[in-house]
Amino acid sequence: MDKKTLKSLPLSAFNEEGWLKPPLLIYINLIFMAKGLLIFIASLASLGQGDQILALMYPEKSTLYIAIALSIIPLATLVSFTLGELQDRLKWKKILILLCVAEVFGEISFMIKVLLSDIQPLGTTTFKLLTVQLILLALVISSKKARAFFNQIIDEKAILKD
Repeated sequence: MDKKTLKSLPLSAFNEEGWLKPPLLIYINLIFMAKGLLIFIASLASLGQGDQILALMYPEKSTLYIAIALSIIPLATLVSFTLGELQDRLKWKKILILLCVAEVFGEISFMIKVLLSDIQPLGTTTFKLLTVQLILLALVISSKKARAFFNQIIDEKAILKD
């Protein structure tokens, strides 16, 4: 991390051991990636309109089941970042991050495939979800803080040293 970026970060962005905490953008991405399970839970909570919500977001039941299954990886990543110290179990966190990256690219390619087979793709829910996914991905890639966060996990060393 360059010194200019490091100086722009407040000390509250780091834990006691000098590890950069996950930025808000990463949490937002992980929550968005878990949208299948979250939409399913929201449909259960909405009395009487759950089937309509699910039919709007997932017209085919099989895509809902796949989305719920794919929500497990980002939720596990979210829990691993939230509970415990960041520097604990770095190998597992690396694996979870790699699985999340693979999942993002898999979802994007699946959505593009669905859009290409649609007659009017620009008005569909899939197009809107793809747009949000790409915007969130671009924000994380362009964020110096997010890149620094991932680099410290890959390098397995804290940004701030004693």
